[in-house]
Amino acid sequence: MIIQENKNSNKVSPLKKAVIITAIIVLLLGGIVAAIIAIRSFRNYFHPYLFGFTCGSIGLLIGLFVSNRLKSKIFFSPSKGMNYFRTIMCITPGIIGLTLLLGEYSNRQFAAKEKCADYSIVEKTFIKKGHKTPELNILVIDVEGTHRKIITSPEYFRSVYKGKQINACIHKGRIGFDFLTLTNDN
Repeated sequence: MIIQENKNSNKVSPLKKAVIITAIIVLLLGGIVAAIIAIRSFRNYFHPYLFGFTCGSIGLLIGLFVSNRLKSKIFFSPSKGMNYFRTIMCITPGIIGLTLLLGEYSNRQFAAKEKCADYSIVEKTFIKKGHKTPELNILVIDVEGTHRKIITSPEYFRSVYKGKQINACIHKGRIGFDFLTLTNDN
């Protein structure tokens, strides 16, 4: 990675190079960690894929904008001119992850609890942990005639059975993504 050089000098400050490279690596790894945290948090949304697509698309656009703005400051090889694909591939995923986490936090933090009630369990599904597959404890509950999926902790999953009434709350997200929480699942 070569940093754009000063017009009066042929050398790039090693400190400047180290700071920029470190910032890009931290952004990339921080974005990956943020995305993992966000995905684990929004899996009980009514429309988790739509939420992920929406926030991911916004993050992609912001990442492309930021990368474009930084291309005059950072590029990898003067002989390649303004080919900054690697810069985009380092900065954009980090911003996508941060956007997912910020969107999830905003939706959950400012959500209004709409209703808490007892709902019956229609189905219990256990997905065993395997290669590239996490363990999932899924309950399908009947919420006012609509079947809603909710992922629970293993302890809570073992303590309930099909047909049992469980207490769950519906939350209305401020940015439009509603979700369920179980009152007794820690």
